[in-house]
Amino acid sequence: MSMLCFRFTKGLSVDKISLSTLKGEGELANLELDEIVFTKGLSVDKISLSTLKGEGELANLELDEIVFTKGLSVDKISLSTLKGEGELANLELDEIVLQDVLDLPTWVTIKKATCNKVAIKIQWTKLKTHPICLYMDQIDIEMETCDEPRAPNNPSPFMSQGGDTKYGFAEKVVDGMSLTINSVTIRFISHAFTASFQLSRIRARSTTPQWQVADLRMTRIKDTERGMVLTFKEIDWQTLRIEADAVKTEKTNYVSTPVRLITNQSRIRIVIKKQLHDCSVVSSKLHLILDDLLWVLTDSQLKAMASYMQSLSKLIRKSTEQNKRDASSQPSPPSPQHHATQRSHAAAAGTAPRNPQLEAVSKFFSKYDMVETSYHIFTRRLDLHLCDDTNPMEQGKRDVLHWWQVCCPSEQEKFNRRTDGGAMQITFHRLMLDYYPYHFVGMNKKHWFRHSECMDARDQWAELLLSEFKHQLKEWKKATADAAEGQESKDGSQEEVRGQQPGARGHKPRPKLMSSGIVFRLEDFELYQVSTSDTRHSTPKKFFSSDKKALYLPQEMSAVHLEYTEYYFPEGVDHPVPSPNIYGQINAVQLTLDYMTVLWANQFLLNVAQSMAAAPMDRQESVEEPASASLHVDIRLEILMPKISLPAEKPVADQPDRRQMLVAQSLRTVLTLY
Repeated sequence: MSMLCFRFTKGLSVDKISLSTLKGEGELANLELDEIVFTKGLSVDKISLSTLKGEGELANLELDEIVFTKGLSVDKISLSTLKGEGELANLELDEIVLQDVLDLPTWVTIKKATCNKVAIKIQWTKLKTHPICLYMDQIDIEMETCDEPRAPNNPSPFMSQGGDTKYGFAEKVVDGMSLTINSVTIRFISHAFTASFQLSRIRARSTTPQWQVADLRMTRIKDTERGMVLTFKEIDWQTLRIEADAVKTEKTNYVSTPVRLITNQSRIRIVIKKQLHDCSVVSSKLHLILDDLLWVLTDSQLKAMASYMQSLSKLIRKSTEQNKRDASSQPSPPSPQHHATQRSHAAAAGTAPRNPQLEAVSKFFSKYDMVETSYHIFTRRLDLHLCDDTNPMEQGKRDVLHWWQVCCPSEQEKFNRRTDGGAMQITFHRLMLDYYPYHFVGMNKKHWFRHSECMDARDQWAELLLSEFKHQLKEWKKATADAAEGQESKDGSQEEVRGQQPGARGHKPRPKLMSSGIVFRLEDFELYQVSTSDTRHSTPKKFFSSDKKALYLPQEMSAVHLEYTEYYFPEGVDHPVPSPNIYGQINAVQLTLDYMTVLWANQFLLNVAQSMAAAPMDRQESVEEPASASLHVDIRLEILMPKISLPAEKPVADQPDRRQMLVAQSLRTVLTLY
């Protein structure tokens, strides 16, 4: 009898094996263990095994790669190794590694992270089919903003094992790990405000491409012809509570209104594509799916939210510019030339007979393949209620009155609204937000999530803008070259420079223009007329809404489709780029004018805008901000079948034949700004 493929030993011979087959007993002695990857300095005399009883002890181990903790000592570890159970307590997590795993933006950093209890369960004989289960009780994280963007994140240890490591058994085990956390509390600190995030009952696990929990072998798709593997993970939680409040300083000595949001069960679906030969990440897809949301905001809360975002805008802008400069080191889509080469190889290979099994795997892989990295947010329904605050001049509270006089001294005169206690309801159906950070200009977008004809129309318009930009750039280069030649001829060095230019141009590779795109889609929406104390008990009427149902338009057609695109060169290439552009398409909308709603909305938004302009918030403004604010943006908005209705204010009883409404409708309206 010979024993083959005994992976964890080397030099194992038959004379070292003593088996009593029918009794189910056996012994192995003086083994030299080969690949104990989680420990170092482990010798055979430290192992005491009662093999068939499933009991064992390991003592005084020096753990090799516990990358998520720091200051971990052996006395904090309680392991029953062969039973596959272990427990750790009072751990301090490594902030840098945690930042890399979460892939946090560079404008925020983790200051401290702790976990009170960790338990692990491993089924040693079922590692191919069952995951390693990690259980955590309470995690506390402290985060704060950076004055300047920090260094970019390192590759995540889960996403890239790096080097020449091939995708093998160890990588499959790591990819298949599951995680359960009872609660996570995150405290976020910035110069302007503090925020807290509380999540409960978090689960992270591997799933099938249909997002079902199954055998680990069904949670990945490996295509040996492409040399790629797809892995699927899902993270869900029961509740998420968000609360933000302003930081009280000498400059912001006023009473602020906390902003709160509570969401129900939500989940994140993640797809990662890796190369088989080195485990490096090629692209990834993250999809956040939120449950139905109901959010009530007063004008003071809306002003607070706007101020908080304004305080972070400068840092976010700097971090975005840093990501664009470092785009060459990020997971990016293959170039258009690469796709053309792949298609030619596929066409050439199509004539040769292929293995039916490999062909089936290839088709299955193509069905779930990701060409480029993308991020998505989706919610089925969002109900937003905008409400008035009670007039602070009638409160009689000194602190509120003091803030009102300091922040807006003339606000008492402006606050006389047409209506008091007004409220407006806005309902969004199937709201989607997509972000593609690394897209090559000129590359096909057929692989984008829920590709539609609106994207094709936008691409045609963007091609015209790019052609115009190239023409202007060519004319500018020609004018600059003529001016340079005139100056060089005066210096007597014209021939020398002309001889150097072709060589210099030949050594410089042509930079590849890239873009980052944001796509906002809304399948349906209703914006209702403002309700007051007089109309609160009546059925709300629509002020601005989609008219798709009345016109029997397809359900998959978006009522609102907006795309924002920015252009850049990676690696900080100093080269002119086209201006950003915004393309929008609004399908079948109806506006029913109501003067009370128009006046209330104008006063509501004007109050927010004036408060933001006069707020004593330390935004750390710089001299460069006015220049960035005046950046040119090309805009094109297409409105299909808009309808405007002007109802009569009061019906006349003595004139039954009098028209009650004036309706104006257009087939297509186009608004452009260049």
